[in-house]
Amino acid sequence: MDLVTLINNISGAALSIDIGRKGFGTRGKEQEGRISYGIDPIEKELLKQRLSNLSTAQSSYIEKQKKAMKN
Repeated sequence: MDLVTLINNISGAALSIDIGRKGFGTRGKEQEGRISYGIDPIEKELLKQRLSNLSTAQSSYIEKQKKAMKN
């Protein structure tokens, strides 16, 4: 997986998580009390993936910064 794809995947996952936390949904008023703002299994998996990919993304970004400073 290249760096651009990795960053796009992380950004998309973060956006999905953020939208979920804000409670955007199609539920009616009668179900509003049932909307959960906790970490569900899907969100938990996305967070685990993001954490495992974070060091790779940071390392790549640092290398790009070093190359840019040399030019």
